[in-house]
Amino acid sequence: MNRIYFVRHGENVANVEQVFSCKNIDYSLTEKGVLQAKQTAEYFANLGVPIHAIYSSPLKRAVETAQAIAGPLGLDVEVREQFAEIQIGVYEGESFAEFSDQYFGTIQKWYDGKVTVMFPGGENYLMLWQRMREGLEQVLDGREDQNIIIVAHVGIFKATLKELCPGSNIEWYRKFPYYNCAVTEVTVGNGAVRGGGSSLSGKLVRWADIDHLSGEAVPTTDR
Repeated sequence: MNRIYFVRHGENVANVEQVFSCKNIDYSLTEKGVLQAKQTAEYFANLGVPIHAIYSSPLKRAVETAQAIAGPLGLDVEVREQFAEIQIGVYEGESFAEFSDQYFGTIQKWYDGKVTVMFPGGENYLMLWQRMREGLEQVLDGREDQNIIIVAHVGIFKATLKELCPGSNIEWYRKFPYYNCAVTEVTVGNGAVRGGGSSLSGKLVRWADIDHLSGEAVPTTDR
């Protein structure tokens, strides 16, 4: 079985200021985010299993987190556009306080099966899952019994897990906080991609684990 570790990026300015930052608003890690990334790097360096590859969303906060993890492992970070955060269009840069109802209202419609509902100026669920699936297919193609890290974003992780891990308790993991540098572990069968087709079907092992974070690195908000 291949094993994927989905890691949310460390804290960045948008988390502190509580604004939506998904594409055009692209902040680096804060000091706390750097510490979170460092502790996450220490966790993977001491995990006791080999990490074969590490991929990242193109946004700075994800790339910087991935680079911190990759350094002690002696790996290069491969950036993939497919793992960028949900494209929310006109809500980019707006505050959570003012636009959280609109954001979560659209997400809820997706979970209700209205997958063509779009964020104004952004994307719908079909578009989101298509690119996430393509990214996963690319990183898994030809791999057998390998361990892979993907550093990206809470929105795309939460929205698409039901596709990657059918049968998972959606309502449980939707409500469970996904803090900065939390780790989710999923197993996916060898040969997930064959003959130009996709048979992605994973099993959720653990969700949004932050036991590796301590002291000043412990998150206080999952936004």
